[in-house]
Amino acid sequence: MKETLTLDNIEDIFKSGFKSFFNDKGQLKVDSAVRFMINFFESYSIKSIDSSTKDKDYLFLEYGFYTWREGLPKHFVVNISRHFNPIDFNSAYYYDLCLTLHYYDLDFNEIDTFRADSNKFLDLQDWEKRIDESVGYKKILSLRPSTYDTVMIKHKYGW
Repeated sequence: MKETLTLDNIEDIFKSGFKSFFNDKGQLKVDSAVRFMINFFESYSIKSIDSSTKDKDYLFLEYGFYTWREGLPKHFVVNISRHFNPIDFNSAYYYDLCLTLHYYDLDFNEIDTFRADSNKFLDLQDWEKRIDESVGYKKILSLRPSTYDTVMIKHKYGW
């Protein structure tokens, strides 16, 4: 049975789980990051989230060349996130629990942006298979990211 988290503790549990999963940054690669996010998704439900509807709680992975950090050059970024919406229909917010990998020293730039949302697939295995088959994923599979971020972002609808 899944353990239930709240909006108050999910980010702390996520970050501490990440730290214990990756005792040292040297182990962190894109495949293990995807595996961590799937394990976290399968292990924890979120209070006030209707997970019976795929669009209310799902994973997504996106990558491409972006400038996501002010003052830093355009670089290859992989973002793996758990997207969830509260059941409260009066809520003006939705959330993304993000694990973002930054690769600064890549010598290729011909990869198109990519995004796969797990709610568009039959199950997480099909979603993971689609990611495994993508060009950018294959190119960075053996590489370690230069740095990473773990954060929960609260979005306001209509922003």
